[in-house]
Amino acid sequence: MRAFILSLCCWCAFPVSAEASRLVGKADFDVLWFTVYNAELYHPNGAFKFDNVEGSRLELQYQVDITSEELVEATIDEWRKLGFVQTAQHKSWREQLLSIWPDISEGDRLVVEINAQGRADFSHQSHGKALSHIGSINSKQFSIEFLSIWLADRDQHTEFRAQLLGQKE
Repeated sequence: MRAFILSLCCWCAFPVSAEASRLVGKADFDVLWFTVYNAELYHPNGAFKFDNVEGSRLELQYQVDITSEELVEATIDEWRKLGFVQTAQHKSWREQLLSIWPDISEGDRLVVEINAQGRADFSHQSHGKALSHIGSINSKQFSIEFLSIWLADRDQHTEFRAQLLGQKE
């Protein structure tokens, strides 16, 4: 059960400057009877498309504790489910994520912002502290594959995805 929940935890999110972006949508990711995280998606034009990921911001506020290793492994698991071939580049991204992401406690926020060049900038906020930059992965392909976990059209989590994309209340 824990492995199932943790693989779903990766269906999480990160931010772009909310002041410069408009809310696309928001959704709660629930497993059984509890919320794993609350997600909000922002984009400068108020709509998300994979051919225009620059400026996207995904914010996840966790309602559970999860270690960085569990979060990274859930990310890799979601990529496999999406059919992304696990290359040497994915192994490099895995190592980078392990060095960037902290352990997450209930109430923490993890944010990813995609800059104008496609770089994924990660920030973290915990226990009333200010949101702070924790690291980056300088790859547009990573940014696309990472956001695909939540935003790709697939059979799983369709209502969550529709809400996050602002297609459904």
